Amino acid sequence: MIMARTPFIMLIISVSFNLRADVELFNDLDSKPSKKTMEIDLFSDEKPQKRQINSVKTDRKATKKVHKRAKKASFGNLPKHQIPKKKFKKYSGASTIFPEAPTKEYLEDIKIGQYLMIKFEQKLIGFPGSKVPARAMIEVGEYKGSILYGHASMSQTTKRLLLNFNILTLPNGIQYQLDADLLSPDGTLGLVGEIHSNKAELFGLDLIFSAFKGYSEATKDRNTTAFGQEYAQANQRNAEKNAVSEASQASINRIRNEFLNVDEFVSTNEVSSAIVILNKRPFKM
Repeated sequence: MIMARTPFIMLIISVSFNLRADVELFNDLDSKPSKKTMEIDLFSDEKPQKRQINSVKTDRKATKKVHKRAKKASFGNLPKHQIPKKKFKKYSGASTIFPEAPTKEYLEDIKIGQYLMIKFEQKLIGFPGSKVPARAMIEVGEYKGSILYGHASMSQTTKRLLLNFNILTLPNGIQYQLDADLLSPDGTLGLVGEIHSNKAELFGLDLIFSAFKGYSEATKDRNTTAFGQEYAQANQRNAEKNAVSEASQASINRIRNEFLNVDEFVSTNEVSSAIVILNKRPFKM
């Protein structure tokens, strides 16, 4: 019985060895690394196991999941909006140095609201809406001989001469910036001066034209109707008078426009003394 099965067993063993040799030869010919080697074992009941290859993407995803789990575990059951987010600022080690604010050097012994006695050495003039340079000299006190520089103008409401000073120059040449207004000796803002206006000339022009027009109308030749109404005759003499009257009217209108374009102004003669009140404390420029 055993002897009868021996040739059959030997045949199976030889076939198994031949198949295994053929598979190994096939694997040697195929040099690609992605191919898996095939092993056939006819005498084994176990199935061939597949080789597991972990990619880089799967490894990264797994690492992220681990970090997320660790982060959630560190804060317990807190919701996402209550978990603090730490933001660290880079520190270079050097502190920022800011420039120091400049300090103003004020003039001693002069306070806000203080009066200074001054005098002018020239005639003052002021126009409405414009500034005319002016200067004055301090004549009393510790700063006697110092010069005040400013601008003069004319007030359109009070018709007074207004003057504001903004620079003070000491006898040693040092200049200070200030804000001071001119007062009259009685303490009123500004000075009373002579107003130069063209209103008188305009009134004279109107008076002359009215008189001339009345004389021209009175000397015209006229007729009377049956109802007692008068009318000018249509003759050459009356036509000449009408032409002269219209020409004079045109000339007076042109002169009137020229006078209206000239602004009025106020002027003062040499002022012996005046008062300056300080609105701001002088500081060095």
